[in-house]
Amino acid sequence: MDILLIPNDSLEAYNKKWLNIGIPPHLYFDPNGKINNIYFLYKWEKSYSINNKKFSYFSFLSRNRLVNIFKYLISWIKILKKHPNIKIIRTYNPHIEWLITIILWKMFWKKTVISLHNDFEYERKVMKERKFFNFFQKVLEWISYKYCNKIIIVSSYLRKYLLLKWVNKNKINLILNSFDFKTYTLNNLLIDKLKKEIDLNWFKVFITIWRLNKQKNQKSLLLAFSNLIKDWKKCKLLIIGSWELKESLIRIIKEKNIEKYVYFLGNVDNKDIINYLKISNYFVLPSFYEGFWKVLVEAQLAKLPILCSDIPTVKDIVNEKNTILFDPHNIDDIKNKMLFAYENEESLNTSYDVDKFNYTICAEQEYKLYKNLIW
Repeated sequence: MDILLIPNDSLEAYNKKWLNIGIPPHLYFDPNGKINNIYFLYKWEKSYSINNKKFSYFSFLSRNRLVNIFKYLISWIKILKKHPNIKIIRTYNPHIEWLITIILWKMFWKKTVISLHNDFEYERKVMKERKFFNFFQKVLEWISYKYCNKIIIVSSYLRKYLLLKWVNKNKINLILNSFDFKTYTLNNLLIDKLKKEIDLNWFKVFITIWRLNKQKNQKSLLLAFSNLIKDWKKCKLLIIGSWELKESLIRIIKEKNIEKYVYFLGNVDNKDIINYLKISNYFVLPSFYEGFWKVLVEAQLAKLPILCSDIPTVKDIVNEKNTILFDPHNIDDIKNKMLFAYENEESLNTSYDVDKFNYTICAEQEYKLYKNLIW
């Protein structure tokens, strides 16, 4: 069985994480030896094998989005014609990739599997200004749900979301995002270096990790942290990530006069994330909406107390009994929950069960889905 993988724009964010091929590990861990080749588009053309499976890249990226769409479709048509053994087309969140998947399905009659990570109705409420995009996304959703063979969801909440849209319940399959925990190794030299560079002695450290954009809501976190600092000077905030809001966030830091308490660390190699978590005392994620919060699993792996937004998709990742939840729209609530964590660190429960995210389990689930589609 060969698979055609159509990733979304987040592929580059995963590039360094998954052995530099940009795909979740459970797709290349094939417990039954039935997945022979995986084909997908990327920045350059390249092929090699892992676990006796062949991975093939095909160059297509351009700075012009419309050019990319055209190249996308032409490239996939060529790949499908060249490799008739491809049985399944697998793609991710509903951007143009879903539409291309459906076009290819109509042309080649392959089985199609799409992944859903977000509650897009909630996303559209938060991002009201994207009127054209939101309308286009609704159309893509309707077309994709109607014509795909299977839908993989990454949280049980999304099952309710799809059923409210009259999606056939037999199409829906819950498979959590997977992790290869062996890739997370501590680097004591790096940890010691970071402690000296950031001067963490006598400070309690909050850390947040993700892109700097409106969805991730770092602005509210900074405002909450600036209020916390007024009462508790022995705190620092580490921010890992880079995106369009960095300059506006820096302005807030200067306006609030908290430059010596906040550190922008930029993008960090995924293999080193665990080390940055280990020098911290608390992990905080204030997003307005999310699909599967990968960094929450990494924070659990580091045994950090977790503070995060109280939104439905978090429920499959963390246990509410050992997670401090807050309203991401309420700066005072964020500040008060950070203060609670600061004052009660010794009593916070950091016993987490991360085994359900092991890629071997997810691989078995996804392979079973493919098997039922084809055989």
